[in-house]
Amino acid sequence: MKHLIIGAGATLAEAINLKVSKDNLPPLMHDFAKKTWWNYTPHPLLETYLKEVLKLEELKKDPRIDFFEMEASGRANIESFMEFAWENRNRKIDIDMNNLPPGYIDGGRVSSAGGNKVKSYGLEEEDSFWENFLYHGLGNPISFMMTQCFFENGKGWKDFLVSRSIARYLVHPEIPPPPQQTTCFIANLIQNYSPETG
Repeated sequence: MKHLIIGAGATLAEAINLKVSKDNLPPLMHDFAKKTWWNYTPHPLLETYLKEVLKLEELKKDPRIDFFEMEASGRANIESFMEFAWENRNRKIDIDMNNLPPGYIDGGRVSSAGGNKVKSYGLEEEDSFWENFLYHGLGNPISFMMTQCFFENGKGWKDFLVSRSIARYLVHPEIPPPPQQTTCFIANLIQNYSPETG
């Protein structure tokens, strides 16, 4: 039996092959937060993480900058923060609504196509941080980046040549379950799978 392990490198290789600019490459461990939190701050758990886990005594007005610096140096990464955030998602931390950091978002915003009305809504109290984090700090920015990297207006998804070169050697039972960061590889399988090929 053959095994194939696919990670973030598959998506990165696809982006490099498609000549995606360096600034628009998909995020990796050394720049994941910097690329996904450009307009969102996971407040208040980010500050708590910086103080309790990374032992920073003084934080900048924008705590993302502290995390970005730690991320770039290898002292912090998105996985350790996510673990901390999950374990502390229901932790009660006082929020000073008069002193919010840049990028703070609470709840969501909904608008209708072509309309000017925007409705803001809050999430359930126990879900607000975690749900905000998943939507604003991960899902929304990753969807945006994947579209920037791999979608061409008027044509659809670009051709995933690198993934196709690997996938053609697999037969259907060998297709791995989709782990995180294998978006291009899975998209290629969907684009190219047919009953005749496996």
